[in-house]
Amino acid sequence: MTPNREELTARLGAAEAEVHATAMRWVGGVQEVPDLTLRQLQVLALLRTTPGMSGQDLADALGVSTSTMSGIVDRIVAKEWVEREPDATDRRRVLLHPTPEGLTVLADLETPGRRARALLVERLEDSELTELCHLVERLRDIARQIDEAGGPGPA
Repeated sequence: MTPNREELTARLGAAEAEVHATAMRWVGGVQEVPDLTLRQLQVLALLRTTPGMSGQDLADALGVSTSTMSGIVDRIVAKEWVEREPDATDRRRVLLHPTPEGLTVLADLETPGRRARALLVERLEDSELTELCHLVERLRDIARQIDEAGGPGPA
């Protein structure tokens, strides 16, 4: 990475952090969900975008052991945020899907961020919003390409 790219990347990170902190003050922060761990939140988010993952798929995606993932899944199934479904093509596999309650947990956590984003983007010109959408969609496409190539590799 060139010095200029490093500086720009640092500026981007600093600006994102400041925008987030400021916006959270406006909307009052994120609602607390009792007994929701970061790993459980990650599982719910992954299952929302990729329903039907197995416990092994989730363990691989999050870099934890299958036994650790099994405990995480057991706890969020008990909370009725995720449901298990036998794989119709492989009886040894169990597929996981978020329940409507699990999706509501995610939506409730994301509401302040959506409100803050709306407050910010309403002040952008149409051309600025178009450019921002293009750049974020480009980042999404790059993330998909990296994912399809097997991930970014070791950090």
